[in-house]
Amino acid sequence: MKGRPCHSAAGEVDLLPQVLVQVVDSGSFVRAAKALDTSNAAVTRLVGALEAHLGARLLNRATRRLSLTDPGAEFCERSRKTRPF
Repeated sequence: MKGRPCHSAAGEVDLLPQVLVQVVDSGSFVRAAKALDTSNAAVTRLVGALEAHLGARLLNRATRRLSLTDPGAEFCERSRKTRPF
């Protein structure tokens, strides 16, 4: 994602699975943003856009902890199998 703008609507859709997988792998939105070389706000917005697009909550958010919902776990698993991150 480095060097790729997060604000392009067409390119954004392709990045959504990568962003979610990075959030899950890093365990936080802040660490995912650093790894993706973008802002925390952009990562939060992109995950929210993915959840809205799929019509399902993918992450359980707590103050200091994230966990996948069942749909989130399924989506991450499929994303990892079908896309080289």
